[in-house]
Amino acid sequence: MFVQIKESTLQEIEYSNVSYEELTVALLKLDEFLDICEELGFDIETIGQLNDASSSFHLPPIITTKYSFCSMSLIASDLSFHTTSRFGIYLMKHLLIIVNLDIENLKTTEAFEAMLSYAKQFKGVTVAQLFSYYLTYFLLHDPIRLEQMELQLEDLEKIILSNRMNIEKTRNQISVFRRKIMTLRNYYEQYITITQSLCENINQLFPPADIISIRLIDSRAKRLYARTQNLSEYLTQIKESYMAQLDISLNSVMKLFTVVTTIFMPLSLIVGWYGMNFKMPELRWEHGYLWVSSLSILVVTICIVIFKKKRFF
Repeated sequence: MFVQIKESTLQEIEYSNVSYEELTVALLKLDEFLDICEELGFDIETIGQLNDASSSFHLPPIITTKYSFCSMSLIASDLSFHTTSRFGIYLMKHLLIIVNLDIENLKTTEAFEAMLSYAKQFKGVTVAQLFSYYLTYFLLHDPIRLEQMELQLEDLEKIILSNRMNIEKTRNQISVFRRKIMTLRNYYEQYITITQSLCENINQLFPPADIISIRLIDSRAKRLYARTQNLSEYLTQIKESYMAQLDISLNSVMKLFTVVTTIFMPLSLIVGWYGMNFKMPELRWEHGYLWVSSLSILVVTICIVIFKKKRFF
């Protein structure tokens, strides 16, 4: 679908009627784009990136004298933060083409429709402004998502510090948060890489005034990246608290074993003493058994009193 924008008027047109002097935007499926890409003169390297299903967040933009190209990956809108879809963007002086690589994901279509509404509201919009608005659309709810993630980390920290944690479950939660934060960091880095390359404006695609629009995306992405870094540091502190609680639990167990061993050591001595192959008067004494039993109880009581006083348990 090609849409020509004149002042605040939008007109749907055929590809054959595209004028490179009038601002035009398009949202195309991959097969639709492949039918016209040769005619537009797009480099084969850009088409290779579009066809590469394994593309990562860190593909650099391709800058030529006629156009600029970048491919982007999106993450899920929920708190799972896994990669959901990809799309490519071609920028020319008066033409913006978005190639949707995942037709099942409606997010790119929603962003395109929102961009058209933006173009209707303001006269004299440019390719750079529409590009900026389109990318910003995907970042609108990210501050809220990061705040929710921070609250989840706070809850996890409270559970760890209150010593009510399930060791296996907590370890898995820390691992999941680590993967989410790593995905987010890569996600925002792709925005920064793309916007910084476009801001260099090597091919003089944008007038100097339009660079401001692209710098706004760069600034927003950097703020979100900084918040992600803060979450990463917070998770590191939580992991240290988790390890400290494990050490405390282990020390408590070792202390218990030490106390039990210490209490029974005198009893072992008594057993060893009276188990020796010597004639002892206590063995013939009618109250000998009572004497040894009382002595054992007295030793255990004294040990417990001493440990209580020293606060060993």
